[in-house]
Amino acid sequence: MRIILLTSYHYPVACTAVQAFLNNTLLKKYNIEVVGIVATPIWQANKRGWKQMWRFIHKSGWKFATKSIGASFIQSLVSRFAKSFVPNKYRNNFEINEIATQHNIPYLKTNSINSPEVINFCQNKEPDMLVSALLLQIVKTKLLGIPSIGSINFHPALVQEHRGLFA
Repeated sequence: MRIILLTSYHYPVACTAVQAFLNNTLLKKYNIEVVGIVATPIWQANKRGWKQMWRFIHKSGWKFATKSIGASFIQSLVSRFAKSFVPNKYRNNFEINEIATQHNIPYLKTNSINSPEVINFCQNKEPDMLVSALLLQIVKTKLLGIPSIGSINFHPALVQEHRGLFA
């Protein structure tokens, strides 16, 4: 089975989830091949991005939003510091592009998951399935129609207890 992962870059939790997914021994056992990774930003500094940020703050509350944004910022700084000063064999966290390189998987970084560039990338890889892991953008029908089997969303937590803000 050929899979393309859809995720967010510079989002520490997404990096950890993708790395765990790719290191899972069941991939080899069930002949699952990840043929591409497409990553989008978690937030963009444009009008729509600011609206999304305000919606997140409004829905989650200032206290949670500040804690969440602060934690992501600190984790990103730690990751970038480690990337610059710690040898790879001692690092635990890697960015999505580094993970893709380590596993020899084609990688595409884009601002919009539904862009023509992503559509072409996915069509050329001929996936059987798209797997969304902590992707913070809505995937439209044109992209969902590419895989021969279908698409699934990977949520790395108990949904009952950690359903997210916009479930």
